[in-house]
Amino acid sequence: MHIDGGMSEYFTHYTDMLVKIPDGLDWERAAMAEPLTIALHAIHRLNLKAGEHIVVFGAGTIGLLVAMASLAYGAEPIVVDIVDERLELAKTLGVKYTINPKRDDTEKMVAEFTNDAYAECVCEASGAGPSIRASFDVVCHAGRVAFTGYPKSETTLPTDVITKKELDVLGTRNSRGDFPEALELIASGRVDVAKIITKVVPVDEAPETLRDIEKNPGNYLKVVVKF
Repeated sequence: MHIDGGMSEYFTHYTDMLVKIPDGLDWERAAMAEPLTIALHAIHRLNLKAGEHIVVFGAGTIGLLVAMASLAYGAEPIVVDIVDERLELAKTLGVKYTINPKRDDTEKMVAEFTNDAYAECVCEASGAGPSIRASFDVVCHAGRVAFTGYPKSETTLPTDVITKKELDVLGTRNSRGDFPEALELIASGRVDVAKIITKVVPVDEAPETLRDIEKNPGNYLKVVVKF
């Protein structure tokens, strides 16, 4: 993952790290297995169980995939984001509960959605300082908090709250061993990744698309480059 050259027609790779794409799965959706593995890794780290609530901060690609995978696991995601369009998209993906902290009291609404029990799990996928701090307010006692978002600067954590609530705080970044499950979830339709593919472009349009993503990141979720 740290070696350049992946966006090419051919490359060499260790055979014991290859995973076969299921028969009938198209290339566009198969390419979405990689971001889905990041979401799955967070869920695995959290040990998310059916029936639990999980607050997801950030309705970008990873946050939405965490929400979609949580639904596939039988859990109830609560998605938090400051962009209403992203929250509306989350609802079309099957998310019942959304919160915009610009106008909503996040802690109060999570309490309302969970009958004052708060959430067993939190996945912080935005990297925003206020969301990182809010993670500890919306998780229940003995709950689990996972960080997948990268903050732009060092953040201060409320260790008093972590101790008082006896929380498990987890860093989650990689996805070793998660590709087979990701491909199965996509191929079976349990996670409909096609809904968050913004566009598919041929490789000769990739440079200009990447430049536009850098300038207008809010216009994109995931772009697939096809040869």
